[in-house]
Amino acid sequence: KETSWSVEDTKRGEVIAAGVNDILVPGEAIKYPVECINDKLGCYMFVIKDSGGDGLCCEHGNGSYTAKYDGEVIKTGTSFYDNEKTPFGLCGISEAPTPS
Repeated sequence: KETSWSVEDTKRGEVIAAGVNDILVPGEAIKYPVECINDKLGCYMFVIKDSGGDGLCCEHGNGSYTAKYDGEVIKTGTSFYDNEKTPFGLCGISEAPTPS
């Protein structure tokens, strides 16, 4: 269980989804229901951690990850030492987008 990940609602300061590497299967996506991230106007933080300090690389082979939100890639990574954080959603945007 060297690798773990979480998604935090930064407004509420709560972890709303999390997992560890024992449920990860190479090439297969982990999907969480839309209800977990139901505020499209919210700001969230994806965090991936590695207790070995080598990201997804080196002694156990070269791995990688891709994080998606609403069908869009928000981060792709490999080696990241202890942890890597990626904000997503409407972080820093003061007004909601208008429908087109």
